Amino acid sequence: MIEDLLPQKDPIVMVSSLKDDNIFLEIKDDNIFLDNNIFQEAGILEHIAQAVIVYMYNKEKFTSIQPKIGKISNTKFEREVHKGEILETKINIRIKNDDVLDLEAISFVYAERVASTEMLLIL
Repeated sequence: MIEDLLPQKDPIVMVSSLKDDNIFLEIKDDNIFLDNNIFQEAGILEHIAQAVIVYMYNKEKFTSIQPKIGKISNTKFEREVHKGEILETKINIRIKNDDVLDLEAISFVYAERVASTEMLLIL
């Protein structure tokens, strides 16, 4: 279960499902980052951070390592996300070694780019 992979607990969990290598969040009306039917940028960034952790456990098969976010940079928000929409995040690993993982995360709604960021994970 996704909640078992994350240190966050409800109502802070910002990942609702995983399919293949993509991570999803359905924006429901009880989401704590929802304000006037708009999902706030802080919520998008929290979703991306959690999506990276879920991706690492699913794709990279991390089981005993608790990766830490070392750096977030070049974050861009390109469109608002609204209640009822489904946020989809894709992770692209650019550099991987024993201690560090450099990646890019891109989030979409209806195949339209919503946000992107670069992260450095400490393994």
